[in-house]
Amino acid sequence: MEISTHVLDLVAGRPAAAVTVTLSRQQADGGWRRLAHSATGADGRLSFADLPDEPASYRLSYDSAGYFAGASCYPEVSLCWRPVRAAGRHHLALAWSPFGFSTYQGS
Repeated sequence: MEISTHVLDLVAGRPAAAVTVTLSRQQADGGWRRLAHSATGADGRLSFADLPDEPASYRLSYDSAGYFAGASCYPEVSLCWRPVRAAGRHHLALAWSPFGFSTYQGS
């Protein structure tokens, strides 16, 4: 399985480069286990590949305080999500500003 994301900066009107993103998976006890940690590229995109094809809930956590230099009312944006099908590629897009965000599951 692969989980990818694309972050768009609504204030600047361009992709959000160098956003730190953490991918976690929910465990049976309800806690979260960190699977990967990386940053978006110049195009605002990031992909986490070679994940197990097992049904689970995942969380993508985006460091908005770091990206917006502390000027965001959301220090972190976390998307908790459960894929309908475990196998294949899954894409989550995030459009944000210091004062709001919107997300959707793309293709």
